[in-house]
Amino acid sequence: MAYSSQMNGVIDDDAEEHDQAMVSKKNANESQFVDVAGTEEVDTLFSRSHEEPVLVFKHDPWCIVSAMAHRQLKQLGGDIPTINVAGSEALSLGLADRTGIRHESPQVMVLSGGEVAWTASHGAITREAVEDALTAARQATRSTADGS
Repeated sequence: MAYSSQMNGVIDDDAEEHDQAMVSKKNANESQFVDVAGTEEVDTLFSRSHEEPVLVFKHDPWCIVSAMAHRQLKQLGGDIPTINVAGSEALSLGLADRTGIRHESPQVMVLSGGEVAWTASHGAITREAVEDALTAARQATRSTADGS
């Protein structure tokens, strides 16, 4: 049963609080897409990848294929650094230059040890594929830390 946050033109605070609680509960396990706006932030992501794998999502909010990838990634949970390729074309192309990985959109990259450990684009971006890539990168990071 849906709750209305308005009754006869008067805001019903209890219904509004309920609506917000339901949205919060629903979104608790969903990913948060964090905007990457500059090269300094990209540098930070590469630095952080020496400690743990980092997923980067290149997303075009006007593209239906990118919207499908967005839905897949939303299921992962956690923060996902996201480059809006429509609004930050230079940043997106700069990432392609830095990594040697041809620009595509949508595109995901798993950074590990300051390098691209895995990448996928378009329909290959699935929750399962990204989870597998992150797991493999974590295992490789542990092996390197253990000296194996």
